[in-house]
Amino acid sequence: APTFALYSKLITTFDSQPVIAPLHNYAVDLGAVLDAIDAQTRLVFICNPNNPTGTFVTHAEVGAFLAALPPHVTAVFDEAYAEFADDPRFPRMAEYIQAGHNLVVTRTFSKLYGLAGLRVGYCFGRTDLIAQMRSRQFPFYCSHLAYRGAAAALDDEAFIARSLALVRSGRADYQRALPTLGLRQLPNQSNFIFLADLPCPATTICAQALQQGVMLRRTEAFNLPDNVRITLAHPQENAQVIELLRQICR
Repeated sequence: APTFALYSKLITTFDSQPVIAPLHNYAVDLGAVLDAIDAQTRLVFICNPNNPTGTFVTHAEVGAFLAALPPHVTAVFDEAYAEFADDPRFPRMAEYIQAGHNLVVTRTFSKLYGLAGLRVGYCFGRTDLIAQMRSRQFPFYCSHLAYRGAAAALDDEAFIARSLALVRSGRADYQRALPTLGLRQLPNQSNFIFLADLPCPATTICAQALQQGVMLRRTEAFNLPDNVRITLAHPQENAQVIELLRQICR
């Protein structure tokens, strides 16, 4: 942590105790995660790319982590933003599942496919782990409409290509502009950018932006009060945000 808050909430709901391994330089520290494991640990949650920082752990780093993972622990890798990743070092998790690791990978249709309102996703993992999950899943966990929407979304290759092109061009726009403003964004593989080392308080930036009709997100809910996360949007909207940041930084 800081990471997606629902892991801790659900762990507590099911009468277990979450143990937090802190990020290092805004990125998941897999060594710290291994150090936090003890005899009582059963599940480890890794958000990759991480929410809200957008940073990621590599294929090689995941391989070393899984090799060192005790046999009584199952790793759950949340890849909600994985479709946006284009770095060749991004993990190829199916290879590690085929190698027999205690591993489940979760994906969602809420991000790239734009189906957040349908609450539909999927996971893949070793056959016996999936069987255990099926034996415990709720009977009414996903609607027929959500399934149909997900199937249609997978077939809509034009929409997928358009969405990926928007995200990648938006990343490039910010990468070119932000250094000229004295702002640092973290290298990321997601559909948002994360601003670190701000020249003025995040509250100031977000308040002034809101006065101009632009809503930027402070990340205080993730216990990162001095940072801002900006969703990548259409080119004209990205340009509007960049110009607004230019005015605020002046």
